[in-house]
Amino acid sequence: MYRLLICCCVSACFILACGSEGTNAGDTPPAPPMPPAAPPAPVAGTTPYEPLPIERLEYLFFNCDYIDYVFYATNFSLSQSEQAAIQTTLAAVGADAPTIYDFCKPIGRIFFQVDGQNAEEADIYLSEQCLYYLWMENGKPAYANLMTENAVKFYANIFQQVQQGAPQ
Repeated sequence: MYRLLICCCVSACFILACGSEGTNAGDTPPAPPMPPAAPPAPVAGTTPYEPLPIERLEYLFFNCDYIDYVFYATNFSLSQSEQAAIQTTLAAVGADAPTIYDFCKPIGRIFFQVDGQNAEEADIYLSEQCLYYLWMENGKPAYANLMTENAVKFYANIFQQVQQGAPQ
């Protein structure tokens, strides 16, 4: 009797621990356990464009005679026609390609002219994680360059002056 009681207890423990393999027609199978919720993935950035070739930047550095800035969602634009200012602007174009995120939006476009003709144009991206120029070729993005710290300061200065109502 003692042995029968021990066998029944061991069998009951074994059945409870392993679960029953068969199901009756009216029973619903237990739901599979839910995996723990994963934290949201960070927005992945890519570097889909090479920097504008150095030869093209050098051409602009020595030949560009006019820069026109058109800022979106503002009531102002800006132009440069002095050689020193143009060369300072071009020197502030970084050599490396940026990481581009889907949430980046351009704040404006910059046009580089040589003898009255557009030689290059680029969208200007200026926000916390988006500090670069996206160069256009035949109306489509083709190259991208980071902005240097000097370029970021230049744009910050422009917007500060506009907010203060200073003449350009």
